[in-house]
Amino acid sequence: MPSKSLFSEPFDDGTLFKLKIFKDYFKEWLPVFISSTKPIWKTVQIFDLFAGMGKDSNGILGSPLIILEELNKWKLTIQTNGINVKVILNEYEKKYYETLQNI
Repeated sequence: MPSKSLFSEPFDDGTLFKLKIFKDYFKEWLPVFISSTKPIWKTVQIFDLFAGMGKDSNGILGSPLIILEELNKWKLTIQTNGINVKVILNEYEKKYYETLQNI
């Protein structure tokens, strides 16, 4: 039986709630690793192993685009503090992967 596409329809309430938790957590976690002017970590790696296509049919951001949106808010700090940020996005479904690449 084919699996349901999470991205061809709007995200359901459960998914929206999980994405809110993820975003809130990531917003609080990220500065811990990048905001020090004398960083302990010169490289920060962020993994999303179930990236999907990045957003739902209504344009609501999924986890990979939430990560990139939050990183962009800290771009100057990351550059100023000399932090190397690596974002690793993994997606098994080729059509989702290709869509994510083109966003």
